[in-house]
Amino acid sequence: MKNAQTIEALSLLLTAGTAAGALLGSSFPQHLYLWTGIALAMTCAFLALLLLTRKPLFCLPLLMSIGLLGYLTAALPPSVSGTFPLARRTGEVFRALIDSISFPHGHTGPLLKALLSGDRSGLGKETVAIFRRSGAAHLLALSGLHLGIIYVIFSKVLQIGGNSPASRILRFCLTVPATLFFTLMTGASPSIVRAFLFITLNETVRLTGRRRHPVKIFCAALLIQLTATPGVITSVGFQLSYSAMLGLFLLFPPMQRW
Repeated sequence: MKNAQTIEALSLLLTAGTAAGALLGSSFPQHLYLWTGIALAMTCAFLALLLLTRKPLFCLPLLMSIGLLGYLTAALPPSVSGTFPLARRTGEVFRALIDSISFPHGHTGPLLKALLSGDRSGLGKETVAIFRRSGAAHLLALSGLHLGIIYVIFSKVLQIGGNSPASRILRFCLTVPATLFFTLMTGASPSIVRAFLFITLNETVRLTGRRRHPVKIFCAALLIQLTATPGVITSVGFQLSYSAMLGLFLLFPPMQRW
């Protein structure tokens, strides 16, 4: 396997294995423990073959079985989600701060709160209906787009420091923690996590002075997110977010040239 294709192959194989786990888990939920045991045995067998023979060929089924095992073990009850009290409390303070501002128009505060924190509880039915009729309802659903806008603002502001090694380190140390905190503060939805991973990988590439490959960043983010949370593969937000980015990376350049 060529080095240039390694990250793409790893992400595709892990995704295929995770998708297979989701299919098995949804089709035969009563046999979840049995499938998990089989997936664990397969993973151990392929790992042993790889270690004993040292043939890279066994990496292919090993990655698929790891994806399969990852989803099935994540689906086993009970499923306990981690909590981030500091980020959650900060989100509450942030929303309360928006509510405390006396805007000239009564709809401004709830709209800002929806766009910046994802809290749409203050929006009236008429406002939501206007967004739907205009085809802009997706703006009210907090997604990677919102984090991307914040990242662009951060990048523009921090560009005043130039592109020296010290400036790149400072930009990395400010941008990644800030976007991570926003991700946790807003609930870490799959699309926002995807955007955070893109930002982190992009800043890492810039920090090391390497050439940026969008498809490799896409595959690396996919690999990391599915490894950390295999169950997210069944999320519509996850599927749409990665599908949209894949379209931008693969379809938009030839369309633009045409």
